[in-house]
Formats: sequence, structure tokens, C-alpha cells
Amino acid sequence: MFEIFSKDEDKGQVGIGTLIVFIAMVLVAAIAAGVLINTAGFLQSQSEETGEQSSQQVTNRLDIVSKTGVKTTGSGIDPGSGTTYGTVDSGSDKLGTVSLIVTKAPGAQDIDLQDVTVQFVTDGGTFDLVSEQAAKDGSGNNDGYFAINPIKDADGSATVVNSPDDRMELFVSLSDSSASAPNANSPSSAPTAEPSLLEEGDTVTLAIATEDSSSSTVRLTVPQSLSGQTAATL
Repeated sequence: MFEIFSKDEDKGQVGIGTLIVFIAMVLVAAIAAGVLINTAGFLQSQSEETGEQSSQQVTNRLDIVSKTGVKTTGSGIDPGSGTTYGTVDSGSDKLGTVSLIVTKAPGAQDIDLQDVTVQFVTDGGTFDLVSEQAAKDGSGNNDGYFAINPIKDADGSATVVNSPDDRMELFVSLSDSSASAPNANSPSSAPTAEPSLLEEGDTVTLAIATEDSSSSTVRLTVPQSLSGQTAATL
């Protein structure tokens, strides 16, 4: 008549195998999370570095303030003297030197002109020019070299353009077909490059690349007549 409810004494127990599987799943999840976090951090730092390098390639370039050519003949003068190379010859009908006044572009970092390369492209071919110091170092296979003359350099940083107010001259001495190869180890040797003297109506393209591979392209056009002039704006 009376129902007797007895307390069930059976107890459920987790088997040791299930516990091991659970712990293993937690460990795998923790390891996977660690890998994902590390990968995300690596990708972030890599993307920041790539972005910074891309930005430098765009902004770390040189602006060309002016470009001129001068009728010159004769051998070069010691680059340390700060004078131009060769002798001005108003009677010539060709330009023997090319002078570029440069400064750093807006937003650019400091640029050492000793690390700059100039690709000189004419109808006669393409010539790779480096700074005098790079030519003296003997690394690479260049066709000639250019001199660096500080025009306006308030802090005396020499070949480094570290202010928008700096003005530096890249000076290239051209050669005729009989000119010998440049001798950068001789301090009195002119930076005689392989490109030929520029004649009336000639056009030249210069690609000026900095250490960050940021390039500035400039086109030089010799006037149709050089008569009565010793220099010309290109």
C-alpha cells in the first residue's frame, strides 16, 4: 500500500580515457591559438615593414631644381677644389658637361648622394653612372661616374641631403669617342663618362635612383642652336 522510494545509490563516473581526450583537446586548442596569434603578429609586422618600404620608395627621392649644360673641353680638375671640370669653350658646338641641382623631395628622409645611381639614356645607348666614391670603392660594373658639389649646405653634411633647403650639384663630364675610361682612383681625373658630347637638338633621359630604389626621371633637351652661348638650360 505504501510505496517505498529508495535513493539510487548508483553514481556516474568519468572514465580516465574521456578525461585524457578532454585534456588533449584543451592543449591542442591552446597550441592552435598560440600559433594563430604568432602568425597574426608576424603578418602584421611584415605588412608594416612592406608598407614602410613602399612608402620610402615613393617619397625618398630627389627633386631636380635645375639642369644645365656647358661647352667645355680639356682635362678635368681636382673634384676637391670645387671648380668645374674642363675649360669653357664658347666656340664649341657641343656640350661637354651636364649639371643637375638637386634637393630632397617633400617627405623624404636623408639621402646620401654617394649611394645614388644615374642611368644616362641616349640614342647611343644606356650608361650607368655612380658617384666618385662608389667608383673608388670598385664595386659593380659602371660606365662612368659623377661628382658631387655642395651648393647650399648649412650644416656641412657634405654629400648628404638632409634638409629641404639643401642644394647639391650632380656633375657629369661627357666625353668624345676618343676619350679613355675614367680613372676614379686619380684625384685629378675628371669624371669622364662614356656618353658622348651632347649636340644641338639632342635629347637625353636620366633615371636617378636613391638607395631605397626610389627613382626620379628627368629629360634633358639641348636647344636647337648653341651659337653664341657657353651654357644652356636643358
